Amino acid sequence: MSEGKSYSSIAQIINCERSSDRLCAPSGVRTCLKRCSTPVKSKRVYKRKLGFAALAFIDAEVSADREISGRELQKRMLEKLHVNVSISLINRERRRMGWVQTSTRYCQMIRTENKEKRLFFCTEIGLLVQKEEFNDCIFTDESTVRCERFLGKQFRRLGEPSMPKPKPKHPLSVHVWAGISKTVRRILRYSLALWIALVTKPS
Repeated sequence: MSEGKSYSSIAQIINCERSSDRLCAPSGVRTCLKRCSTPVKSKRVYKRKLGFAALAFIDAEVSADREISGRELQKRMLEKLHVNVSISLINRERRRMGWVQTSTRYCQMIRTENKEKRLFFCTEIGLLVQKEEFNDCIFTDESTVRCERFLGKQFRRLGEPSMPKPKPKHPLSVHVWAGISKTVRRILRYSLALWIALVTKPS
């Protein structure tokens, strides 16, 4: 192109020294010249191996925060150790150290002294359920739409059981409550309507 030749003429010159099954097209010449004229961007250089200090740092960070991501580990290593590594290398080394990803199982925040009381209460209910018809009972349930984030994944060492994560029963949330009765079907509905009227009543 420096001599003013077109893509077709350059392709014809190249095809003079090629066989008929490997001919060059003008579009190929244009792509090649465009690729050669575009400056090559310098790639981000990552370390391919991690030393003992970096591995110990990863192990300590995951031990302190079982839900930490590879991107967050990459950021902390760059800030604290000045080590620039890829996320894939961090995830690979974390697996080699025995950390595996598993689903988080949540549990209720119950004090130890209340566990025995709940067990005793359920045992007493089990003895009464055979002769109880629940004619004067209202069964209620509740559902909470939480406004906080609870991640469902965590890391644990290979062979180590997953650690339950306690969470508050009523965090910042929207609470929905409903119930049902065996004989009385309207009391709860009227009570709920009265409650809504009292809550929405202007002050």
